[in-house]
Amino acid sequence: MWVLIARYGYYAVVALAGKETLANIGLKLLANITFSQTLAWTGTGGAAVWALSERRLRKKIIRQKADRIKQLEKHIDRDRSSSTLTADGSTRPEDYE
Repeated sequence: MWVLIARYGYYAVVALAGKETLANIGLKLLANITFSQTLAWTGTGGAAVWALSERRLRKKIIRQKADRIKQLEKHIDRDRSSSTLTADGSTRPEDYE
């Protein structure tokens, strides 16, 4: 497999040798990016991925525990009214109007 990757990489270099291409322009742009910018974008991207996965996990856990929480609340107070939140704990779409 590595032989095939090396072979096609070689063919790509030979085909583009001495020619002005978009790849060359892109490399020039990337060469102007500093280490601190790269570090900042990497940190920002990592934080965004972490936040989205954390949110998905939180909603999943709320969905799993919602029925048990309702049972316990009804056991404590039978006259308790529902908050009418969705199963994952978010506001109902009708409430946005």
